[in-house]
Amino acid sequence: MFHNKIYIKFLKGRCYSLIIIFLSGISSSCEEASYELDNPNDPLNMDLVPPAIFFHPLQKETLLYEQFKVEIYGLELNPAAGVQIGFDFERSHLDYNYIVPGPFFKGINDPLTIVDTLAGSVKLYLYYLPDIESDQSKGGTQSIATIYFTTKTKGQTALEFDTTFTKLRDANNDSLRINQLQNGIINVQ
Repeated sequence: MFHNKIYIKFLKGRCYSLIIIFLSGISSSCEEASYELDNPNDPLNMDLVPPAIFFHPLQKETLLYEQFKVEIYGLELNPAAGVQIGFDFERSHLDYNYIVPGPFFKGINDPLTIVDTLAGSVKLYLYYLPDIESDQSKGGTQSIATIYFTTKTKGQTALEFDTTFTKLRDANNDSLRINQLQNGIINVQ
């Protein structure tokens, strides 16, 4: 009997200790963690003036004769019903393969996509297909399209936006502001 009383006192003491540890853990876990958001590929860390359209990543490392992808990304874009994007690349360095629309213009329906390729130039037209919920995208920061290339030579080459061709329009066909177009760099090893 004596041992049982000591054992019960021991357990009570342990329980109180565990409760104190648990409660102190709860009170310290209520503090907000502070994180340093310094990823250079994060659109918010690229020193872009929104609304902006840019190649993501801004610098892509790849190997000779390999297929790779880069995204055309929108940063804090207004709701839009269509975009036309033109960009140039050096055909001696890269072969254009294909483009896949991103989620920016995707609603209930997939967007209408038209791609016109010329020697070293791509003209992309993406249109939001209206549905019962909306006649334009919600806007924001998202991928507009993913472009696939294959490398042909070593070295550095650029993906350069055609600033006079690239335009964003809303459901009323009014032009939307784009403050900045950021070109991309491809480094082939």
